[in-house]
Amino acid sequence: MNSSVPSARDLILLGGGHSNIQVLRYFGMHDQPGVRLTLVSENAHSPYSGMIPGAIAGIYEVEDTYINLERLCQFAGGRFVRGEVTGLDLANRRVLLNNRPSLYYDALSLNIGSVPESIFDGALSIKPISDFESHLKFLDQNIKSRDTLTIVGSGAAGIELSLAFRARYKDQIAINLIGNDLPAGINARSAEVFFKEFARKNIQFIEGRVANFDKSIVYLESGLEVKTDYVIQATGVMAQSWIGLAGVETDDRGFIRVNKQLQSLSHPEIFAAGDIVCLEGQERPKSGVFAVRAGIVLIQNLLSFLANKKLKKFRAQKRQLSLINCCDGKAIAVKGGFVSRGKVWGYLKNVIDTRFIRRFNDLSFMPERDLRVPKEYAGELSTSSMRCNGCGAKIAADPLKRVLERLEVFSSDFIELGIGDDAARIITTNNKMLLTVDGFRALVSDPYLFGRIAAHHSLNDIFAMGALPKVSLCLATVPYMSEKLMEEELYQLLSGVNDVLKEHFVALVGGHSAEGAETSLGLMVTGIEDGSSKEKGHAQVGDILVLTKPLGTGIVMAAAALGQASAAAVGYCYDQMNKSNYDAMKVFLSENVSALTDVTGYGLVGHLSEILKASNCGVTLKLDWVPSFPDSESLMARGYCSSLQESNELALMDFDLGRGLTLLMPKVRMLVDPQTAGGLLAAIPKENAENCLSKLRELGYQAEIIGTIEERVWSIQ
Repeated sequence: MNSSVPSARDLILLGGGHSNIQVLRYFGMHDQPGVRLTLVSENAHSPYSGMIPGAIAGIYEVEDTYINLERLCQFAGGRFVRGEVTGLDLANRRVLLNNRPSLYYDALSLNIGSVPESIFDGALSIKPISDFESHLKFLDQNIKSRDTLTIVGSGAAGIELSLAFRARYKDQIAINLIGNDLPAGINARSAEVFFKEFARKNIQFIEGRVANFDKSIVYLESGLEVKTDYVIQATGVMAQSWIGLAGVETDDRGFIRVNKQLQSLSHPEIFAAGDIVCLEGQERPKSGVFAVRAGIVLIQNLLSFLANKKLKKFRAQKRQLSLINCCDGKAIAVKGGFVSRGKVWGYLKNVIDTRFIRRFNDLSFMPERDLRVPKEYAGELSTSSMRCNGCGAKIAADPLKRVLERLEVFSSDFIELGIGDDAARIITTNNKMLLTVDGFRALVSDPYLFGRIAAHHSLNDIFAMGALPKVSLCLATVPYMSEKLMEEELYQLLSGVNDVLKEHFVALVGGHSAEGAETSLGLMVTGIEDGSSKEKGHAQVGDILVLTKPLGTGIVMAAAALGQASAAAVGYCYDQMNKSNYDAMKVFLSENVSALTDVTGYGLVGHLSEILKASNCGVTLKLDWVPSFPDSESLMARGYCSSLQESNELALMDFDLGRGLTLLMPKVRMLVDPQTAGGLLAAIPKENAENCLSKLRELGYQAEIIGTIEERVWSIQ
């Protein structure tokens, strides 16, 4: 959807379930001018439930079962917001999020799955699916030979889990499967096939309903006690509690009641699919197959609703083919009265599952875009075909005024006159003022997160001087959209900036907003020196070099722009960029730091060179001690790097390389990778270095000692 057509409507997808990911793919394959698409998810990747038993059994690698939601969102031309939904403001059409501003929607699609009805204390649950990898790691680390693993719940999920864990742990452990019955619709003939499979795999099926569990014994309502070491729950599910609390009409278990158009019975602007719904007149088991089949209708109806067109009906099939993975190359096929076990079904299941996930992870195809403004949205956009430049490109006064009214700007004693006049007026003292300015294009699709990262990056220059930031000016540019959407974009962007500023007691005193080709931010920050400020030119021979953050933002973000970085690597990168260096600065000052700077666009070696030249000294840099982001070295080896990489590498020519090191090695090249909101680099007296490092790590920094200040030689060992 990467078109130049301005947007007029906001479509928000909550959750990366089987239906919503189809919406994302459709947007990537078929441009939808005028619609701004946003995906909200707590995780940047979504496990595909159909392949989880195979992953447990070792048929697939765990990472092969993930759909990279952020990359898929990028393909769709949409925004990815990593956040926890806490509720809905139905009256104002806003999604409420934890620790960040709410999001407006014209249409909303919920595909968030379900949660267990109840969790026994000490038991592991298959729901939510996002937790499965951590549960698997826990079992691998703790389970011992001759332990007993008990799966509670004899539906399709419970059966597959018991077979998968038998394949994973072989005959080392005992496996129980407890359930009141086999999956709904299973007849006597089908049941016999399953019982034979349990006997073949030495899985003890125990019929009954669980009453309680006390970490070592499962108590059944019949009075039977089943000794066990670990319990996995695969029992009934319910909806997340916030849905009903929000006021959306639900059934008695909290599932959203939707009509045949997948539309909420109480709020027609809300659509839902998958486990979260109760489909009126078509009640079906909670199964991924219905979410997959609902995807096509959901796509059509979301777009039709936004364009005020007639909606289509979804008809859930009454009988579906179920394929139960035996995890030995075979599967059991069940449909109505038909039941069969064999390799052909195992082959078919593998083909279906791998083909499905490939559709969402192989995104190499990109069609030509339709750049016309749909007539349905034309009335919400300016009739001018040519957007102004110069000061005529400012955002209109009314939406800007509303955004500023919504922001809770920090107030400071340094400010005599703030936002509202032609310029802010700052009360000066006898202290010296420090001024810095930074700005760049958006590197993430989430405007709030981008605002936070840009603010952290800008404050770092003040922290690198050992000073305190006090006031800030902001230049914000957003793409042309409808007035409503521009206001929302600006609000999210400035909220991210303002939240970081408030966390550091920095006042936003003014700035400028404009429309442009793309989202960008610039910040000017004024700091106050209290006599303890530090400069680059005072490093001493014998000092120890300490770096507060790993390297790799340029590499990871370059790979992410091409859809080649893993969700884990990108998420780690975001977390590091969104971490303040304020506490690190305070630690360095307490440990009598000699020289201090921040690592940004010129990379570690570029900014280290500034310290060395200003201090007239040398360095021994220990390559193996320099921390880096997960996957960054391998991504560099594959050729992914920042556009600044080539020019930055000139700085390496000033260094002597140790035995076995070359300028072509990925780890060496990483030393000049440009960093956004990077770490602080400090020269610390040797006697204070270890204490300094300990303090930094206690505060959550991935800090490392990376070298020593020398007399003359510049070397990398």
